[in-house]
Amino acid sequence: VARKSKVEKTVPVAKMSTRPVAVVTGGYTGIGLATVIGLAKKLPDHQVILTARTAEKGQQGVSAANEAGVNNVEFFAPVEADSEEHVAALRAHIEKNHDGNVRILVNNIGEATHMLTDGDVLRAPVEAALRTFDVNTLSALRFIQALVPLMQQHGYGRVVCVSSGLGALSDMGGGSL
Repeated sequence: VARKSKVEKTVPVAKMSTRPVAVVTGGYTGIGLATVIGLAKKLPDHQVILTARTAEKGQQGVSAANEAGVNNVEFFAPVEADSEEHVAALRAHIEKNHDGNVRILVNNIGEATHMLTDGDVLRAPVEAALRTFDVNTLSALRFIQALVPLMQQHGYGRVVCVSSGLGALSDMGGGSL
C-alpha cells in the first residue's frame, strides 16, 4: 500500500543540464553507493543521481562519492520507495533540471522489514511481509513506470534491478519449509 507523504526537500540545481543521467535508488550506502561511484567513474559525462530517504543520508552518499574522487554525483531526497508522490517528484526533478535525459536506472532500494524469527517464514507477520514485498518488488515497478518513458523519449535506456537472496524462500529456515 503506497504511503502519501509530503515531499520535503530536493537538491537545488543551478541550471538545467543536458548531460545524460544515471539514477541509483538507495545509492547512499552499501552496494548502491558502490554502484554510484562505479557509474560516476566509468561515465564521467553523466550526472549520477542517488536517492535517499533523507537529505542527511543523501549528503553522506555524495560526500562518500566525492571522497572516492568523483564530482558528478547529486542526491534527491526524500524518496520512500512506497511513495508514488516521491517517485513522481524525482521524475519532475529530472525533467526540470536535466531535460528528462535519464539513460540508466539502477533499482537498488530494498529492505527486510519482516526480520523473520529464526528465519522461519511460517511465523513472519503478514503486514511486515507485505511492506517488504512493496518496497523490494513494487518500488522497482514504480521507478520503471516513471523513468522508462523518459528513456524512450530520448531513444535510449537501460534498467538494472538489484536483488538479494531474501526473495528465495528456500534460503529461509535452512530450506526446510
